[in-house]
Amino acid sequence: MIRQLWAVATKEFIDARRDPRSIMTLVGYALMGPVMMLAAFTALVENETRNEQQVTVQQIDRAPGLAQHLREAGYTLESLPTDVDAQRAVADHDVILRPSDDFQQRMRAGQPARIELFHDSSRTSSQSAMRRVEHSIAAWGSELASLRLMALGVSPQAAQPVVAQRRDVASRADRAALVLSGFQVFVLIAAFFGSMHVSIDATAGERERRSLEALLVQPVSPFALVVGKWLVAASFGLLGVALTLTAMGVLLPMAPLGELGIRYQPTPVSMVTMFVLIAPLSLLAAGLQMLASSYAKSFKEAQTYLSLLMFVPMVPAMAVSFLQLDAEPWMFAVPVLGQQQLLGDALRELTPDPMSWAVATATVVGLGVICVMATARMYASERMLRGL
Repeated sequence: MIRQLWAVATKEFIDARRDPRSIMTLVGYALMGPVMMLAAFTALVENETRNEQQVTVQQIDRAPGLAQHLREAGYTLESLPTDVDAQRAVADHDVILRPSDDFQQRMRAGQPARIELFHDSSRTSSQSAMRRVEHSIAAWGSELASLRLMALGVSPQAAQPVVAQRRDVASRADRAALVLSGFQVFVLIAAFFGSMHVSIDATAGERERRSLEALLVQPVSPFALVVGKWLVAASFGLLGVALTLTAMGVLLPMAPLGELGIRYQPTPVSMVTMFVLIAPLSLLAAGLQMLASSYAKSFKEAQTYLSLLMFVPMVPAMAVSFLQLDAEPWMFAVPVLGQQQLLGDALRELTPDPMSWAVATATVVGLGVICVMATARMYASERMLRGL
């Protein structure tokens, strides 16, 4: 049996190695996730800091105190001509600040004065700029309220009977794990993407090339034949996971996460730990893909099946995100979701729970073996040669 497995695995490995396009695609995907995350983080930081000290104002002479406050806060005021429609001009500005016509009168009367803020909520840059300006206006309003109370002989503290004080107990690792949660999907999909082309070529590809008949008449049991193909496909899935994690360890430290108050410096030990946690998923991915591809009559049909199957790793992540579920013990018994939880713990620099890892690993390996046995049963039937 071992000799048969070795012979089949060697044959499949040589066939897979002869397809350089599949290898380049695998390497390209491994780089795509970290590169996209690096670009996203860089754009996020630039968006948060871009024009942070600049605000567009119109008729700011109506509120000279506010203008002075903004300048003292470090803002540069960009004046907009009075004959320009602010609602149309906001397309070229993140936010436009304009005091109301009766601003001075209401201020003298001790009544709430109105300040108009024009922005486009469909633009992320406009949202962040809006938050910064609103915070500055609120700070100025708080100062004015305190001065008015003091002028009346009332302590400003009387207007604040209760003060809420935030104490964020989340560590930097926890905040980093929250920001990097999107990267988990790329790592999980890598296990599926890495073995996809090999699984298709070893099943539907063999049938389309009409080499399956010659392979089945060899003195090799169907079980050994399928297991040999399965192990090679799973090894390419492992390669995809390893390349993705390596790219993550090299590229993500280049992201300006420090601007967001996050420090993430992956170490070789943490990379190896994450690889060990995700590695068993490659066995399930390869087994599931081979089973689905065995039903396909052509290479393109198998590609269609497995392209839909690629959404499987996204379903648990989306479900947990939409339902806002906290980590529960039962999650480790759910395929893919268990690996996602383990990967999240690793990003938080927590020591993986051996029992949770054992449950998650046993689940995916067990299901992978079931898929392999089902595929081997198909290969033992004559229907396999007739195209099912």
